[in-house]
Order: sequence, then C-alpha cells, then structure tokens
Amino acid sequence: MLYEFNASITFNFQTRSDQVIRYADLIREMGKLGCISINLGVESDSEEVLRRYNKQVDRVTNRKAIEVLRTSDIEAIVYIIMFEALESLEDIGKNYAFIKENELTSFELTNNLYGCMRPFYGTEYHKTYGKYYEKNIHGVAQPLFRDHRVKSLYDCIVEFRNDYEDRINYSVINAKQMYNQHKDEDIKTKN
Repeated sequence: MLYEFNASITFNFQTRSDQVIRYADLIREMGKLGCISINLGVESDSEEVLRRYNKQVDRVTNRKAIEVLRTSDIEAIVYIIMFEALESLEDIGKNYAFIKENELTSFELTNNLYGCMRPFYGTEYHKTYGKYYEKNIHGVAQPLFRDHRVKSLYDCIVEFRNDYEDRINYSVINAKQMYNQHKDEDIKTKN
C-alpha cells in the first residue's frame, strides 16, 4: 500500500538473522518495494561467543542472512561486538575475517572494529558474567579482560581511535562532499 502511494519511499528496519532466513521470500519482496537496508545484530562469528550471548543463532545462519539480503538488493548493516571481557584473540580474529569476507567495511560500519560489550545490570548476561566487569563512576560497565593480549589490543585500538578518528571522519566527510559537488556539476553540464 505504501509502495502504491509513493514508489520512491524507502525504508529500513532491524531484525534477527534467523528471521531473515525464515521469511526470505518476504524479504526479497521488500527489496523490490523500497527496503534499502536491514540492521542485523550478528555480534560475533565465534560459536562460543554466540552461545555466551545466548543469541540462539549460529554463524552459518548469520552468513546466510547476509546472502539473502545481498541477493535481494538490500544492504546488510551488521553490528559486531569485537571486544568483551571473555573474548580471546582467536575470537577477534574470526570477527575481523568475517568482516573482510562479507565486505562489511563501509565507513559507516567502522564502529565494528572497536565495539565493546557493556552489559546492563540485571540482564542475564550480567548476572552470569558480571564479575568480569567493573562499574565506573558513570555506572558504565568496564571490561576486566581475562586475556591480557586482548586488553593490549583494545587499549591500542582505543588510543588510535582517540588520536585519529576525528581527522579520519573529517577527511571522509570532505571527500564525500567533494564527490557530491563534482557529481552535481557533471549533471548540470550534461543538461
């Protein structure tokens, strides 16, 4: 009905990977009717981590969901929790490989490179794993990394982000503006 009203209206929403698989035919139809992206909380490409998060999906399901979206011309906006108190370097390596293999490297998804689990008090995860987090003065749970190598990597990435992210963002925004300006000029020249 919305499409009949105005075919240029686009939309996006968030769902689970298993729901994308379950309703693949409907998802494909949505792609034809203006759905431009779907957000998926994949969280990890490690089966062990997915079990710990109680995601009730596996890495195969997450990959299939991304493929359904791609074949439906719908962008997959995937969220990863790269760092967690119990994470291993092997888990992080799996996540980086997953991002690369699935070409989830757009500028908008850079937070996946340093996303960190911050469990809410009272959640099942916090009840089970809260001892691996400490509360800071603002009430935010800070991870007490079990693996010192993960802590070193996290600290390095946070330092890099703090030192360079503003400059990188500024450069990307400027590049996008210059691209759009040239694109607009090309359109005017052709008309």
